[in-house]
Amino acid sequence: MESLAATHADAIRRVCPAGPYIVAGYSAGGILAYEIAQQLRAGRGHVALLAMIDAPVPPELPEEARPRRRWTPAEVFRFVKNVGWWIVDDLRTSTAADLLLRARSKARLLRGLLHRDVPLVHGARDQVDIRDRLGVPRLPDQFVPWLEAYIDAIGHYYPQPYPGRIVVLRARAQPLFGGLKHDRGWGELAGHPVEVRVIAGEHDNILREPRVRQLAAALTDVLDAALPEVRN
Repeated sequence: MESLAATHADAIRRVCPAGPYIVAGYSAGGILAYEIAQQLRAGRGHVALLAMIDAPVPPELPEEARPRRRWTPAEVFRFVKNVGWWIVDDLRTSTAADLLLRARSKARLLRGLLHRDVPLVHGARDQVDIRDRLGVPRLPDQFVPWLEAYIDAIGHYYPQPYPGRIVVLRARAQPLFGGLKHDRGWGELAGHPVEVRVIAGEHDNILREPRVRQLAAALTDVLDAALPEVRN
């Protein structure tokens, strides 16, 4: 992850040697954006804004690194509330074909968990692979090796606290069995509170019409707030 971020940071510096910079990342790309911003700051560049677009904190994987959920009354309330948003923002907006594809993906994943001799690598689609683990069953076969390498890089990345400004733009409906932190965990990782904007929708459809309009408006507000500093 550090090497990949260094390649991006060097390219950015060639265009603008000292900043100020605006860095953003969507989904797992938020982890890369986080490390790019760290390296730009380490090189005495000024990062005016780091924006996380529905990006979870690392490590999202490996699975054994995730903290166990404690089912306190508050956590149960958050879970039930999120189920409601999941029905409104995800289930009701999905087509039958999409739901069938996701159901088949979950079935492969369950089969892989029950039969540990089934390898968790890419191959025939009757076998579970990295796409099923990450919930992206539509990803074409040719991108699977890249995704496996990127997830491996995330698993070996140990992020440090980040002192700069972070804005989290997250989907209202979060994964059913993932973490339910309001800021997706970035405040705890950064070591200070972060600004959060909630977008009606779920991880995938906030990038599609009509939800993408709300995301674009929120991102525009965030950029407008940072632009005076960038222009100066």
